[in-house]
Amino acid sequence: MDEQGPRNYYVSKKDRLMKDFDKNIEYFRRALHSELDEGIAEDILKETRLEYEELIPRIPYIGGDSNRLTKDVTDSTVGLAFSKVLRRRGYSREEIVEHLIETMRAHFDSYSLAKMFLVRSVARLLFTFPLNRVYRRFIRGMAERSQRGDYSDNLVLHYVEGDGEEFDFGIDYTACPINKLWREQGMSDVLPYICLWDYYSSELTGSGLVRTMTLSEGFDRCDFRFKKGRKPENRQRTQLFTKETGDSED
Repeated sequence: MDEQGPRNYYVSKKDRLMKDFDKNIEYFRRALHSELDEGIAEDILKETRLEYEELIPRIPYIGGDSNRLTKDVTDSTVGLAFSKVLRRRGYSREEIVEHLIETMRAHFDSYSLAKMFLVRSVARLLFTFPLNRVYRRFIRGMAERSQRGDYSDNLVLHYVEGDGEEFDFGIDYTACPINKLWREQGMSDVLPYICLWDYYSSELTGSGLVRTMTLSEGFDRCDFRFKKGRKPENRQRTQLFTKETGDSED
């Protein structure tokens, strides 16, 4: 693959990416304004915007517009920029994570009842016969393309057939662009907590995610297992920690 491909793709999309940034940053603003002086909060957000611009050419390429996961990667880079700014300002890992979690909550709390109903309805259809077969076929195809190198070596996933009882189907990620970028940017200690986003998403969609390990924790894969209607369960080493106790498991 042309080494300039990744740089050229994201740089060519910079205007669109910055518009997306301005939408996403509103959730960070809500989280910051709940605890900090407005002036300090806005300074942090301005720094985050500049940091994000600097990161755009460094975002790992995974196929650009042909891969629906590209937006997940660019959105997560906003969290990376925010985390780097807080670290430069002397925030601890625990404080950075608390702000990230508050931002995740602000995002999902912003959903209207109508939007929540729509998201859950679409997800329910994707996990229900006959559309579940189409959806799984799509995931299998995506996995095969990733293993051929169609998304570069920044993203590799494997489809896992369900057993009909414990889970409907699974996905093992053995290479992840988010994992790569956060590590390259020196934020590996915060990285595992950004992955907790998946549980908030699963709670919303009813996909019943259970996961026991992630690349961000140093394992050789992220083992997503889905079962329609099941309550999401985090069996990973990385757990949420609270402001009150500061306790965590790493």
